[in-house]
Amino acid sequence: MFTLPQRFPDMKESITNLQLSDLPVGSIGSDLHSSLPTSESLSELVVNHVKLQHRLTEYHQKFKVQKFMDHLSTSRDRSRLHSLQGQGAGAWLSAVPFNSALALSSKEFHLATLIRLGCKIPQSTEQCDCGRDLDEEGYHLVTCKTGGGPIRTHNAIMHVWSECLTELNFQHSKEPTHRYLNNDDRPDIVVIDPQTGQDTDLDISLVHSWCTDLLALAASTAGIAASRREEKKKLKYSQELLPGGIKPSLVPLVLEHFGRWGIEATNYLNKLAQWSRDDEGKKNMAQFKTKWRSVISIQLQKNLARVIADKIHNIHRMNITDSAPLSN
Repeated sequence: MFTLPQRFPDMKESITNLQLSDLPVGSIGSDLHSSLPTSESLSELVVNHVKLQHRLTEYHQKFKVQKFMDHLSTSRDRSRLHSLQGQGAGAWLSAVPFNSALALSSKEFHLATLIRLGCKIPQSTEQCDCGRDLDEEGYHLVTCKTGGGPIRTHNAIMHVWSECLTELNFQHSKEPTHRYLNNDDRPDIVVIDPQTGQDTDLDISLVHSWCTDLLALAASTAGIAASRREEKKKLKYSQELLPGGIKPSLVPLVLEHFGRWGIEATNYLNKLAQWSRDDEGKKNMAQFKTKWRSVISIQLQKNLARVIADKIHNIHRMNITDSAPLSN
């Protein structure tokens, strides 16, 4: 019969290579103190072969991440790390490039990696072609509207969602006109639910956690940038009217620039996955979600990298033109 060592309380402290008495009182430390099992319950977990290593490793990793976060000196770094911890934020790193939709060029991968790590973006100037100053991490480069970079990224993500719906044979239309009675606004996608026959409006949106009105919150609360954008979209669409005075049913599909998915987008992908079955009726939910989370993640990073590269190229070309001597 399996028996634990006599000095089991010491094993509880050494099993994660952490002394519980040394952990901080607040935040993750409190979770470790309260959530790690007692000697008796831990004995039961080991005997019953419950995923003890997985559980303890998870708490150990959370504790190490929190310690790392506590030592970060800027709000930008903390908000970036919060966003990178979101589900799907790093899907582009593990995607196998079977086709062009899942592939990044060397330059795209290089720029995407610099963004993820918070490294300086190589630039030849300190001023954007819009006249504003550039920051070293590329925040302004990916959010500047001059040149249409944000729109191109938005449209690329919209196209991927459309392809996802097409794979499931969902009837849908992109940016339909004359959708609402009270204005000329257009949702990004209108999809018909195959069960109910009802329309659902999809609004694709990108938000950066370094925005002035979000940075302080995003530095302390993971996912707040995406959730605030979801709330903003819901408020906007609550004022729209369909024919007959009906309010539209909205799903805001929000992505943070560092890759975190909004809750609504995650839930909607899970809902679509329910429809992914093979001919025998077996669910392919995990494969479906992995595929489309990867494709969307790749397209986000690919287009952000392209926006940065194009922007730097245009700025450099403009500077060369401005500095060229006038011909006689």
